[in-house]
Amino acid sequence: MRTLHEDRPHRPVIFVAFSGHEVGSLGVHAFANRRRGILTTASGWIHFGANIGAATNARNQLAASDNEVEAITAQAVAASGLTLDRRLPRGTIPGGEAAVVHRAGGRYIAITGGNALFHNPDDRGAQVVDPAVIAKFVTAFAAVARSAVARSALFSPG
Repeated sequence: MRTLHEDRPHRPVIFVAFSGHEVGSLGVHAFANRRRGILTTASGWIHFGANIGAATNARNQLAASDNEVEAITAQAVAASGLTLDRRLPRGTIPGGEAAVVHRAGGRYIAITGGNALFHNPDDRGAQVVDPAVIAKFVTAFAAVARSAVARSALFSPG
């Protein structure tokens, strides 16, 4: 958020935290229903999914709506010293709220993590998060956001 604030983009940027993905993605549906068309008219979506920065057995997965946004994201992730353990094949429905954007035909990138504690009650507290990895994700996605601002066509509709 700080990166985009400092770069002063020429178009509005909305940051949203959703709840209820475990029960039919209630949060993103409520948001989209109050803003008709936003899933496809937004220039693009960046989804930060569960378990990013897991301290043990982390597995990073990238889903993207198209080749361009996937390449930009993969480059930024690698430059930040992170790995992508899996890339969803194009057209595969991603998990979490990105699935709602995908089904609507919106443009997106979604990064999620995975570990043995996914959706487990023990997946909480300082011992399950690696702050150094979180910092690398911040660096990577600040670069993605800056690229989107610098290349105004990056997240242009269609």
